[in-house]
Amino acid sequence: MTDDEQHDPSTAVTVAYIHDGEKVDYSFHHSLFYLMAFDLGNKARLWNTKPIQWRCGTDGLPDARNGAVQHFLADGGADWLFWVDSDMGFAADTVDQLLAAADPQLRPIVSGLTFANRDAEEDGMGGRFTLAAPVIMDWKHIDGEVGFDIRWNYAQNAIVRCDGVGSACVLVHRSVFERIAAEFGPNWYTRTRNPSTGQMISEDLSFCVRANALEIPIHVHTGVKTTHAKPVWLGEDQYWEQRALRAAPAAPEPGDEVRQPGRDWTVPRYAIVPTHNRPARLLALVVSLGAQCDRIVVLDNASTPSVDEKYLQSALPEACTVEVIRDEEQPPNLARFWNVMFDRCATVQKESRGGEIRHARDCALVTTHHLTCTCRAFSRCYDVAVLNDDSVVPAGWYNAASGPLREHLSAAVAHTGDRPIPAPDLLTDFNFDRSRRMAPHAFVVRGEAGLRADESMRWWYFDDDFCRQAILAGGVLGVPGPVAVNAQANSSTVGPLAEQAQRDRDAFEKKWAQR
Repeated sequence: MTDDEQHDPSTAVTVAYIHDGEKVDYSFHHSLFYLMAFDLGNKARLWNTKPIQWRCGTDGLPDARNGAVQHFLADGGADWLFWVDSDMGFAADTVDQLLAAADPQLRPIVSGLTFANRDAEEDGMGGRFTLAAPVIMDWKHIDGEVGFDIRWNYAQNAIVRCDGVGSACVLVHRSVFERIAAEFGPNWYTRTRNPSTGQMISEDLSFCVRANALEIPIHVHTGVKTTHAKPVWLGEDQYWEQRALRAAPAAPEPGDEVRQPGRDWTVPRYAIVPTHNRPARLLALVVSLGAQCDRIVVLDNASTPSVDEKYLQSALPEACTVEVIRDEEQPPNLARFWNVMFDRCATVQKESRGGEIRHARDCALVTTHHLTCTCRAFSRCYDVAVLNDDSVVPAGWYNAASGPLREHLSAAVAHTGDRPIPAPDLLTDFNFDRSRRMAPHAFVVRGEAGLRADESMRWWYFDDDFCRQAILAGGVLGVPGPVAVNAQANSSTVGPLAEQAQRDRDAFEKKWAQR
């Protein structure tokens, strides 16, 4: 490497971070040490400039960032500023990866893939349920309001354009700061207001607002991985949620920013979910279902605040639609809620297929000896997954239940059980051990079978009743596959609902006494 190459400002990078004068996270200390060591033995992009270590005092974070940028512009030793937060972890070659993706004109702002800790709801014990939210933001217009919205589904190992990024791990070209200063003054990170809500926008996204106003492109390199040190409260809920982790989306094809996962099922797939005041669990469930079905119908039973349909939809791939039905009935009649959602699926199926729903035996490509539906264009068959809002549904669950159901000669329902099922197990009569029953919180039913919940059992036992109906309709099939966990089973059956459960049991026993 020549001296000219070592001192070329166009390839030199200045590291900048804000601190409080007391401490930084060890992951940051570790990462910065190895970043500098890697750079010393490689291109020495960082060693020819002086790091900017700016203390955030009483002036606050926006002024601290503005001061660091002024110092960077005045120094002139590098064309690129690398912002990194003091609670971040990052790879030794992070700067080289970002610089390889960056371009002064085409990609003057390139962020690594970072995640924010997004509060979902209080946990009732002084902590919070939180979500990892990718800091890849799009400026959207929703219901008369504008603002930044999270891009929940992003292409993996790709350079994607967006409208907003944070300053936790981002490379910015000098020209960006110069253009913003020429238009807005030295107020790169001064907070601005959302024009429709009046709320203050964070300092890093305010920077992006100014960049967008000047049509300066912003990108994220999702192949540049980072970690973010944030507090979380771990409990049983988090344990079961980790069981539902699914593979990240694949990298995009050329020309495609995001490629949706393959949807290779032969009949339409719906999912129905009744919910009440479990926003974090509902979001996790909906996201896990997004790659496994075509449509999700949610019945929001008097939740406060109401379930936000558009917010749920934003977390799903384009090929999956979510619909929210609001029902205020309290105390709830869960059996009726099932039927409302069954009816909605039947209506959507009829409208999408252009005709009346027929039983599988009427499907043009199904023989009288086998009910397997192999053609989506002509069949009136469809699947409905019935799920509690606290169900934890792993990747591949719908395939594991629906595939054997569609290949079976008679079964009306398929499920993967409350515990692993080693071999297919068909229930055809009522004399079975309870451990073999249909998992009531997560099963798939043939939509064309027309089964409905008995609304005389409002809170409990209507699922046992449904299991018996399915046995009479052709059988309940337990199959090997990933188990969907009922994370908060029976936690709501207290007070009046416990009393209702006893009435439901009486109704169930009376109905089936002679069977």
